[in-house]
Amino acid sequence: MISSNFSLLMSVYKNDNPGFLRMALNSVYNQSICPKEIILVQDGPIPLSLSKVINDFAFKNRNIISLIFPVNHGLGYALRKGSQYVSTEWLARMDADDINLPNRFELQINYLKKHPETVLLGGQICEFKNDYLKLESMKTD
Repeated sequence: MISSNFSLLMSVYKNDNPGFLRMALNSVYNQSICPKEIILVQDGPIPLSLSKVINDFAFKNRNIISLIFPVNHGLGYALRKGSQYVSTEWLARMDADDINLPNRFELQINYLKKHPETVLLGGQICEFKNDYLKLESMKTD
């Protein structure tokens, strides 16, 4: 795992699936290059099952910055507040149920290095409902 000079911002709230959150975080730590820091915003009270996933990862990985809001304010507010803790030049964003391909960050960072005029970069997604092995559709952003 090679660390790079970018941050990852993620918000978690009470209705997120703990299994998907675990898979999402595993997909971050299984990258060919990993973020310098993960800013993880808990937007309001969350169930113990979600807290356990976050605590397991925070215990093993010292690069998690955990922000806890006692009241749910919504995704926009959580991301805005979380972005204030970014200490790097670049910020990657993902949801608590996003599962990354193992080279997502490497491809994106390499693109940004080759195209320094870029200010926003997206990618392709495949959606799933309950089983990530059963993809629903392909979208390009």
